[in-house]
Amino acid sequence: MRIRDITQRWQTEEALRESEERYRELVESINDIIYAQDEHGVITYISPIVEALSGYTPDEVVDHSFTEFIHPDDLPELLASRQRTSAGQLEPSEFRVRTKSGEIRWVRSSSRPVWRGEQLVGLRGTITDITDRKQAEFRTQALLDITKDVSGTLDLAELLEKVQRRTAAVLPCDMVATFYWDPEKGAFRLIAQHGVPDSLLQDAATLAFSPLPALRWSAHERSQCCY
Repeated sequence: MRIRDITQRWQTEEALRESEERYRELVESINDIIYAQDEHGVITYISPIVEALSGYTPDEVVDHSFTEFIHPDDLPELLASRQRTSAGQLEPSEFRVRTKSGEIRWVRSSSRPVWRGEQLVGLRGTITDITDRKQAEFRTQALLDITKDVSGTLDLAELLEKVQRRTAAVLPCDMVATFYWDPEKGAFRLIAQHGVPDSLLQDAATLAFSPLPALRWSAHERSQCCY
């Protein structure tokens, strides 16, 4: 009968399990999404935080092509960027994704190619939600554009059209309407609109809003306001 001491082997396997567990806990605690995809773009792993961003569980994402979740307008450039990354030209990408509920969110991805010997077997990387930052950039740019419009336009109708168009793009929304105070009618009336369909224009033109009650502010409250 032969007896082998497997203590060292057991200790090695136990240390490996503990290391894998610590790594898994670390991955699952990071706010950024960690993912892996094969050479065809099929997702082979994605961290659980993906559900907070997209509404999809990892099981609903794994074994699907990453292209299924990308905004179609951003897909051509993202595919080109993927080709460059696979060739070793590392570069971050910013693009839009569709969530499970249909919402559009902006993300930034950073990827690296994975090689097995001489063969490319896929990509690994991280995805960060940058929606708030992109919206802030859009608002800032819209304000700059409106400033240019105001300084370059004297015609009121043209100015209102430009301002409303940019407002619709920033919010975003489909329709924007501007009302003015009509002292003779004692109500607000439609003066300009953007995106309101013809079927609603007549109703919008006859809408009347009563003025808000007068506000009484203290000296301190007035000092906190900009005029």
